[in-house]
Amino acid sequence: MATVLNIMPYDEASQIPGLSGNSSYFSDYTPSLLSGVALTTMVLMNKVTIYHNPRCSKSRQTLELLKERDIDPEIILYLETAPSSSELTTLVSLLGMTPRELLRTSEPEYKEMRLDDTDLSDADIVKAMVDAPILMQRPIVVCGDRASLGRPPEQVLDIISI
Repeated sequence: MATVLNIMPYDEASQIPGLSGNSSYFSDYTPSLLSGVALTTMVLMNKVTIYHNPRCSKSRQTLELLKERDIDPEIILYLETAPSSSELTTLVSLLGMTPRELLRTSEPEYKEMRLDDTDLSDADIVKAMVDAPILMQRPIVVCGDRASLGRPPEQVLDIISI
């Protein structure tokens, strides 16, 4: 008996009882019926996103590591498209860090913006990273409701469920 791999769009997947959330999935179809196709096994796979800087060797290594595992992440070139304050606050929360821990202190912008001032609030630091995204540690990989900093690159594999 042959097995057919079928990738189903999220809107169809959301109609299956027991599935919810922002997941896409692929299925191994054989004996029982679903929309006129037989279904036996479902493997859930969350969307993977990488906040990527192509000039950064760790970012390139992390992206390559994902692709070696047949993961085709959404690539956000965050230096071109900076995350909003709200997006960055969410990323910091998913990473389990403070905004200050996500700062790259070696960048000239760190000194220019006087970010070593310990009186700055988290909101001030987030705003600085939104205004100068080069200040963000990278790469950041998000999978579902989990995120990881790719330092070292292999660290991101802990959040990928395949």
